[in-house]
Amino acid sequence: MNHYLTIRSLIIGNLLAMVTAMSATYLALRMNSFYWASILTSLMSVLLLNVCAKLSHKHTDVHEVNLTQTMASVGGILSAGICFTLPALFFLDKELFSRMTANLLDFALLLFFIGLAGGIGGVLLSAKLRYRLIEMEQLPFPTGIAAADTIKATVSDRKQINYLLIPFVLVSIFTGIRDGIVDKFKGLIPMFIGTNINGFNLQLGLIPMTIGGGYLIGFKTAMTWLAGCLVSNWLFQPLVSRIIDDVDTDIYLNYLLPAGVGIVIGSGLVLIAKTVFSMINTFHRQSPGISTRHKAGRFSFTLILLIVSLFLSLIVKIPVFAAIIAVIGLWFMTHLAARMSGETNIDPMEILAVTVVIVIKLFYHLPLFKNIVIAAVIAVAVGVAADLLFDLKAGHILGTSAALLTRAQLIGVFSSSAVVGISLVSLLRAFELGSPDLFALQSQIVAYMLGSINWTLLVSGLFVGGVITLIGHSGLAFGVGFFIPMFFSTGFAIGGFLKYIIDKKAASKDELMRLAAAGLIGGEGVSGTLVAFYKMLF
Repeated sequence: MNHYLTIRSLIIGNLLAMVTAMSATYLALRMNSFYWASILTSLMSVLLLNVCAKLSHKHTDVHEVNLTQTMASVGGILSAGICFTLPALFFLDKELFSRMTANLLDFALLLFFIGLAGGIGGVLLSAKLRYRLIEMEQLPFPTGIAAADTIKATVSDRKQINYLLIPFVLVSIFTGIRDGIVDKFKGLIPMFIGTNINGFNLQLGLIPMTIGGGYLIGFKTAMTWLAGCLVSNWLFQPLVSRIIDDVDTDIYLNYLLPAGVGIVIGSGLVLIAKTVFSMINTFHRQSPGISTRHKAGRFSFTLILLIVSLFLSLIVKIPVFAAIIAVIGLWFMTHLAARMSGETNIDPMEILAVTVVIVIKLFYHLPLFKNIVIAAVIAVAVGVAADLLFDLKAGHILGTSAALLTRAQLIGVFSSSAVVGISLVSLLRAFELGSPDLFALQSQIVAYMLGSINWTLLVSGLFVGGVITLIGHSGLAFGVGFFIPMFFSTGFAIGGFLKYIIDKKAASKDELMRLAAAGLIGGEGVSGTLVAFYKMLF
């Protein structure tokens, strides 16, 4: 399949990677959000490759599109990983942040190396998880399914394209109005509606992509997610409100976030332990011919350890012991993020990254700047890992070479890393960080977590997440539902319930419903990104 990695796909993929990196910088800092870019880059890849095909009279196909969008989509998540973490330094030490950004060339070079170290580590680690998570466990990776269905519908299966396009167009219009692309539309459609019945808070988000995501992750996972949401909103939060005396205390940051993160990490520890035991058993039973694969895996891990450790030790001048802890944390959080994105389509990369830094602080006192750099590298790695697994899921459905997809992702890491510094500096020069124009919510959360965290709730969450996972439910989904807002979680529950109905009553319609779900995800993701980009320009 080497002929699918064409010159035109390399050119288009790298250009789109740089564009998505720049637009994600805006989304992360100004809109305090990020949309997975796979659907948008799939559509852009189809459009541009079809133009090239008409000019050269050489047709494109699903594999060329898959490879092109794989290069392109990584730019968005790589940029978001940096922008969700590095500006935290501003909220902790403004003078230090000003000195760091004073020399634009040095600052851009630092971001380039952060992108490379985290991006390469994320790609190589997640590529090794493909067989277990996609083929053996068959995790849904909803964005990957949506990307595959989008590519098939727009390239080779045009008879069913209306099932994708109609919801896509309708949701795009809806999102543009809701997000206020024109000032007179602002506030016309709220982000969610809610009520309170006998003291029980109820919220429903007007977020179509959550319904599509819920359909793709399935009924059981969506209901576990909803259970975490309801336990948090109807039991945990009211209980905390009654116990604490300080009315000014931020319940989300001080109580909800550490408990939810603990549940997620506890579940991840159990899942990774199961995986390790399974690999050990397989290793003892394997035939001599399989041992080569394990040697290759060990070589890849050693390479990742070397790349990230050298970056942290030589360039950032972090002590070797602290760098080793950081790399172990990167490995663990990459695995955890891969499973989370596979089950829930959610990857709280900045929270996972700063958790590693908090652990490092227990053993080693590092300057603030170095802690932030470690968090940025890990955030990029766990984000890129999820993005590649989405692309590998799409490739598994479409039959595209996994090796070529991994290679394409690495190429995209280089091109997008080169422009993140330029785009971030441009925003910092145009707007004041921390102001409503450049609020950087995720970075403020990172700054808070580095300042203090409730260890009692974090450790309690570890126990709860581990138990939930051991009894056969998704502790990851439960934990995400615990600290994600209710209006976001209820949409996933609705989508999961629709999946249950279709499976019971009209299983033959599942493929068409998957296309519709892809339209819901893609319509909001593309429209939300374009609205943000329009606001940046005008």
